Amino acid sequence: KNHELDIFIGYGNQSLEEEAGITSEYLTGSPLGVYVGKNTTIPYGPLHLDDLRGHRCYMASSYCCSEQEEARSRLEEGEDGCRFIEVKNVETMKLKVEFNDAFAFVDSRYFWCGDGEIRPLADYERECGIRLYYSRASEKKNVYKFIRILKDKMKE
Repeated sequence: KNHELDIFIGYGNQSLEEEAGITSEYLTGSPLGVYVGKNTTIPYGPLHLDDLRGHRCYMASSYCCSEQEEARSRLEEGEDGCRFIEVKNVETMKLKVEFNDAFAFVDSRYFWCGDGEIRPLADYERECGIRLYYSRASEKKNVYKFIRILKDKMKE
């Protein structure tokens, strides 16, 4: 809002999308995965949403890949539904997953998995899209050149 940044790269950001004078460009996307702790009771291997029933799901509002409304509505139904708990940041989310035999939805390619592991979802086709946001007043030639270079680097 203070126009102090030339670009911002991140997951879809509703407040930036609504900001006057800001535009965005899609960079890349990765399949949604499930982050679990090292000693989880969640079954090993690729998961179906129903495999997650009865476990807690932690979400961080600062990490929008963790907030999956469609999956949430499917998993909250019934007696064995999941309990969804919002935390402030990704580090807290990771700790809660690790210590509470829980899970979190994450970007399967770019999420740092040093504390636990990321499992693929077999029946959920959601993608985590990474976008680049910039001012419409920017010099388009330089912005597009930078985007092209960045996309090439991300493919490597």
